[in-house]
Amino acid sequence: MRCSPSCGTRFPDVTAADLDRWRTEATLNAARSTVRSGISFREPGVLLRVSPEAKRRRDQHAASQPSTTTTQPTPDERLREHLSRVIAEAKKTGKPEVTPIRHRITYKLTVLPNRPGAKAGSLLRCWLPFPQAYRQQKDVRLIRSSPSDGTVAASGRPGARLDGPFTGAAQRTVYFEQKIADPGKR
Repeated sequence: MRCSPSCGTRFPDVTAADLDRWRTEATLNAARSTVRSGISFREPGVLLRVSPEAKRRRDQHAASQPSTTTTQPTPDERLREHLSRVIAEAKKTGKPEVTPIRHRITYKLTVLPNRPGAKAGSLLRCWLPFPQAYRQQKDVRLIRSSPSDGTVAASGRPGARLDGPFTGAAQRTVYFEQKIADPGKR
């Protein structure tokens, strides 16, 4: 019997009999399908809250594992570390904007074949969200696209300064259009 990935790490020795017993005891909501029977993604957490046996088996398994000296920081620990750096740099420099972070966003849009209304030669139009440029978010640009003729909407109102408060529309987009060559292909 195979259970979800999170279950496998907590209960490597779980058996079909264990799952059936826990279901019978009504400690879990069973996730059944015609292909396989297992426990759903959320059930391990529920199981640990309601089943003393599951908690005991998890703790026994954890105690039997060799301890690792290097552990990955949790997302909360990484955030605290980042905020500590930001606060220290702001105090040191006296500037409101410190320790910049660069982001790269990738979109992939797939139009399924044989969509209603898709005919050879018809025009497909697409608008995707695109980040605004303003004081805290600078150097926003479209690096590349396919098709390569994407049109990015203007940021802010004409003549607006990037160092001032945000003055543009709440949403900005990049626009693409392409003729459909074969409506049966992606």
